[in-house]
Amino acid sequence: MSDAVLADNGIGATFASDASVLSGSLVVGETANKGTPYPWDASAGRVGVDGRSLPRPWERDFPIRGFEFYDGRVGTESTTFANYAPNALREASGLGCLLADAFGLHPRNYAAGARFVDAKRVYMPDPVPGKDGDASAVFVDTDGSVTGTPKAVVAANKPFLADPTCLGRSDALRGDWNGTCARRPTTRA
Repeated sequence: MSDAVLADNGIGATFASDASVLSGSLVVGETANKGTPYPWDASAGRVGVDGRSLPRPWERDFPIRGFEFYDGRVGTESTTFANYAPNALREASGLGCLLADAFGLHPRNYAAGARFVDAKRVYMPDPVPGKDGDASAVFVDTDGSVTGTPKAVVAANKPFLADPTCLGRSDALRGDWNGTCARRPTTRA
């Protein structure tokens, strides 16, 4: 998918396929359009902190994500992620993974040329026991546009994914990536 403009979605893009890429796009977490919540959602308190309508009003704490790593080998290239700011109700990030994923993620999922405007870069979900995808959630930052380190691997906070080169990561303005680490590529002799 190229040159897409996606906005105000719970998840901007998820590809359950192989060799799919989001390219040259703009993905916006929350615009100035707050929507008009249904009266029954508003009366039940199923609205955002600012009264906005929610993509999943029955799940107010649903973490919004711009691009969600999932199945197959997927990636995002030259895409801008804007307005993914966590708040008191829920997490938000430009990049993340499918929640409660039963299938292992492809180890060569990737991001390249990512840009972030008023957006937390990454938030990895807490692993759900028995969900192999959660336990193996990784993607490669091919050019360093996510982590600052070209070819770094961003991984879920699982002991078997860590090694001595793991570094805790967070956004200065947007907080913790939930224990993910950016692993430096290893050099083999």
